[in-house]
Amino acid sequence: MKYLLGIGIGMGMAMACVQPASAQSVFGISEGTSIGSVTVVRSYSNNNYSITVPVPNPEFESYMVTAPSTTGICRITGLGISYANESQVRAAFGRLRTALDGKYGTSRQYDYNNAKSGNWAKDIRADKASLSAFWPSGDLNKAPALSSNIQSIGLEVRALDDGSLYLAVRYEFRNYARCAGDGADNRGL
Repeated sequence: MKYLLGIGIGMGMAMACVQPASAQSVFGISEGTSIGSVTVVRSYSNNNYSITVPVPNPEFESYMVTAPSTTGICRITGLGISYANESQVRAAFGRLRTALDGKYGTSRQYDYNNAKSGNWAKDIRADKASLSAFWPSGDLNKAPALSSNIQSIGLEVRALDDGSLYLAVRYEFRNYARCAGDGADNRGL
């Protein structure tokens, strides 16, 4: 189920544009890598795939990529292990955000709960609560620029159901704009 959630992860996330630094890979995957060069676990519609990454992170149990044949991999999403409650996932979010801040500069965090139902996972699932972080360009907050091939990074807490929470991190490479519409059916949107 997380595989399908990963495809749409961050549909409402506003990803920050950034300025170039040096190119690097994410989980051992580089921008433009052909889907034929990685181990595909499962294929989905619209050029989305579940893959095995060369350099996994213990916080994540699965990885999704968007990879049209014309551009190669343009987006990679790590889908995290499950947490039973808010305090556990908040602690994991804090650890991962700190690690990403150390590598990519200061993030912007958004933390709200408009519902306050007493079940944070349920509120997250209903999009009435959010805990997320985004990495701005090097010009904002005097943060260092992301690498030349990473356009944006977003980290967020998601809910699989009303009692199971997990983290998702999404990296969009600079070729994302070229591949976002490649094979996507956007009729009626």
